[in-house]
Amino acid sequence: MNQVTFSKIIGESGLFIDGDWVESKDQDINGDVRLIQLADIGDGHFINKSNRFLTAQKAKELKCTYLRSGDLLIARMPDPIGRGCIFPELEIPCVTVVDICIVRPDPNIANAKWLKFLVNSLDFRNKIKQYIKGTTRQRISRGNLEKLNFILPTLTDQIKIAQILTQAEKLIAQRKESIALLDEFLRSTFLEMFGDPVRNENGWEVKKLNEIIKVGTGGTPNRKREAEFYDGTINWAKTTEVNGNYIYQTEERITELAVKESNCKIYPKNTILMAMYGQGKTRGNVGMLKIEAATNQACAAILPSDNINQVFLFELFKHCYNYLRSLARGGNQENLNLSIVGHIDIIKPPLFLQTQFAHIVEKTEALKIECQSSLLELENLFGTLSQKAFKGELDLSKMIINDKEIISKPHHKEIDQQPTENVEVEKKTKPVKEKSFTQRSMWGQKSILGKISNLQFNNVEGEEVFKKVFSKKDQGFSFVEFESFIKKEGFKYEYNQLKDFIFTKLASKELTQYYADKEWMDESHRKHIGPTQDDFAGDGSIYLVPKISAE
Repeated sequence: MNQVTFSKIIGESGLFIDGDWVESKDQDINGDVRLIQLADIGDGHFINKSNRFLTAQKAKELKCTYLRSGDLLIARMPDPIGRGCIFPELEIPCVTVVDICIVRPDPNIANAKWLKFLVNSLDFRNKIKQYIKGTTRQRISRGNLEKLNFILPTLTDQIKIAQILTQAEKLIAQRKESIALLDEFLRSTFLEMFGDPVRNENGWEVKKLNEIIKVGTGGTPNRKREAEFYDGTINWAKTTEVNGNYIYQTEERITELAVKESNCKIYPKNTILMAMYGQGKTRGNVGMLKIEAATNQACAAILPSDNINQVFLFELFKHCYNYLRSLARGGNQENLNLSIVGHIDIIKPPLFLQTQFAHIVEKTEALKIECQSSLLELENLFGTLSQKAFKGELDLSKMIINDKEIISKPHHKEIDQQPTENVEVEKKTKPVKEKSFTQRSMWGQKSILGKISNLQFNNVEGEEVFKKVFSKKDQGFSFVEFESFIKKEGFKYEYNQLKDFIFTKLASKELTQYYADKEWMDESHRKHIGPTQDDFAGDGSIYLVPKISAE
């Protein structure tokens, strides 16, 4: 394969240039041309965040380069330096700033989507680090970007790689969306059950926090005695770990001697930590310990109590984030303190309602943990696929390119389409609409992504296995067969997970149970098993028959 640089893939009609030098005096909030900023360039995706404009006349005076949908934009400044995204089609004409590099490849040489994945890959990011200059304002110049060589596969293989990584990227986005939806579900459920905890429109009883619960803090062992006080066995939490989630481990651990010779105290599991310091987003954040741990003096520790449900209180604090931040006091830097925290007004609905809500939280958090585990696996898979793809280690021979990827030139409103040579690729004669479960199931992607080991079994994966394999077993199957298949496919599972999944199918009448032996089930005249079973007698076992066969 050829080693090339950016200038070698733009052809005669492409671009490899910096954006334009547009100063504040050149900008106009009422302008009709948008100025794309560094803040708009995400790590692999366009963020669409900025709100800067200039007039078309000013853009003409400055000889600005207008962006086209499909351009690759590379940020030459943090964070991270060298991140790239595809510019989408927006309703307003756009130009960009000088710290963003515009790459417009010749579509007959390089695929822009493939190029995006290349520049965001770990290996390419490491190459970029070698050319970063500056101390206070680090950046990479376009000249140094041009020094970076990369392997250029055939255009067909570029498109195939882009398709694989795009599919993996979509699965990651779906998992993230699932987690966000679970968070939103808890937020809306809390408001539905208790209303706004600050306004208290439901008129619940109100108590000061220190009237119903104990509040403490911690300390920081002397860093000068690091050998004696740190790298111990006692978890030690800091405000950087207090971010609205459960805390299962800490970045640092301290020794027993550190606890004895400092203000540190070891707090029990289910203690809520509240960040008291920080001008950014830190102050007012909460986390809940799921381990015993000490904490530093920047955290308030709110201990468990029989007077209030701790899970309810944790979610309440998350709803009060802006209110908690507003309570801060101080001169140069506003902070919370133990006195302020202790005097926070807390609504106290009946304990049975708090407990009912806590049960909802626990079930939702279990689903969230499952999604987070799946997300981690997908992100690891994406990293592995990306590394293999750009080292030429992926077998792309059996992959078929989607029809829509075959068009060699992207569509732009302001330019005419020019005839180009066709790319020779395998074409699908008829586009196949993907099924919803296939879009969400990792197991369902194995034909493209390969077999995935240690895949967590859940309802999404179970549905895909059932639809593709077991719903077609006309003669039925046993639970042992189902479990053996799940094990063979490399799933991680608990026995009760499989049992509950099968019970759900029985309850929804997608499966019917029969007590029989294999000979009875295999008889040819039972291809469509009837609703009654009056001609079997003897020793047998339970068979599960899908609905289509049991009609």
